[in-house]
Amino acid sequence: MDVEELISQFVRLTEDALSEPDDEAFIEIIKARDGLLESIMEKSVDFPWVKKEHVEMEKEILRRLESIKTKVLKEMDNLSMKKRAIASYQPKFPFPPMPAFLDKEE
Repeated sequence: MDVEELISQFVRLTEDALSEPDDEAFIEIIKARDGLLESIMEKSVDFPWVKKEHVEMEKEILRRLESIKTKVLKEMDNLSMKKRAIASYQPKFPFPPMPAFLDKEE
């Protein structure tokens, strides 16, 4: 592929990623796009093809990645709080301790 085809494919993948509502699919498209960027950089040293629209799309991708990171961190915090709550469970008198679900003897 020549540089122009790689660039048009890169721009198309960028547009596809930005229009993708699913975060996992978005990240997969970004990974594919990253491989194309390496090929473009190997074949083209200067960047006269970069336009203002491309820069704006890159900024939007960065905002979306920050949003995904924030969601993941919130979910991790939520799971950590649940884990701490379960670990701190102490049976109170007069209730007996929770029975084991699996017997060692079979």
